[in-house]
Amino acid sequence: MQPATLVLLIKWFPQREKARANGFWLLCIPISAILAAPLTGFLLEHFSWRTVLILEGFPPIIWAVVWYIMVADTPEKAWWMKPAERQYIVTQLALDEEKKQSTTGQDSARYRDVFRNPKVLTLIFAWFLYCAGFYGFTMWLPQVIANISQATPGIVGVLTAIPYLIGLVGMAVIAVRTDKHGLNKTSAALPLTIAAIALLIGQFFPSAVIQFIFLCIVAAGLYIHGAFFALPPLILRTDILALSLGLIGGIGNLGGFVGPYVVGWLIDLTGTPLAGFAIMAAALFVCGLALASVTPKASASDKPEVNVSGAVEAE
Repeated sequence: MQPATLVLLIKWFPQREKARANGFWLLCIPISAILAAPLTGFLLEHFSWRTVLILEGFPPIIWAVVWYIMVADTPEKAWWMKPAERQYIVTQLALDEEKKQSTTGQDSARYRDVFRNPKVLTLIFAWFLYCAGFYGFTMWLPQVIANISQATPGIVGVLTAIPYLIGLVGMAVIAVRTDKHGLNKTSAALPLTIAAIALLIGQFFPSAVIQFIFLCIVAAGLYIHGAFFALPPLILRTDILALSLGLIGGIGNLGGFVGPYVVGWLIDLTGTPLAGFAIMAAALFVCGLALASVTPKASASDKPEVNVSGAVEAE
């Protein structure tokens, strides 16, 4: 689903708005965790895990029907838009494509050539490391909070929602900052570095409150999705973009399996989360360096010469 939605956003938003578009859409991740963590804790105290799976799995099925009916593939197919708004978006997207074609090479859409593209390989590598660190953190967060708080499942669910709330704010701030100042080498690298450092430092404090504060700092720097997915449309040609996003997501998401597994193995082996957190911190830090290596010094996110309201009024 994620690659398909990212391609859809690319077809709707110009480059200067892509980080915000991606970031605001991906707010669904921390928002769902904020709602699901206390809800799941409550349900598990009163119902079986099978009932929890049914209750939490049914709403997405309903939303899929709404999505299919209401969401258009491109602005040209959006029946609910005013003609001036539709034309404005189409024009801005065409201008972005002209700029990109003048600054990027002629890539091929064949699998063989996409795999030979060093930028695509770097993005796959970076997303793999990010997923390893991200899912390693999110999967083990409830257990870590339970260990340091010794609370009931319901309380643990409420406490688990707090870092996700901080992450929601962090994701919005990173996305808005990226679009406001342009996509640069620190857009993702700086938040990931802060998250990596906080992961390590928090383990050296015996106080449960201080450890929890550092977990919140990690969450604030961890949600760099908006900045990350604003990068491929900037450095890759349109004809390989969809295929590249699919490969980035498909291969990179394997890190979501490796990360939690390695963290769990290290916790069992050492009896402490320190080693597992160190691996996650290293993955996030190297991910930031990899993204910085392929991010242009100057972003293509130029300030608009006209806004959509002006276009509508001119109409």
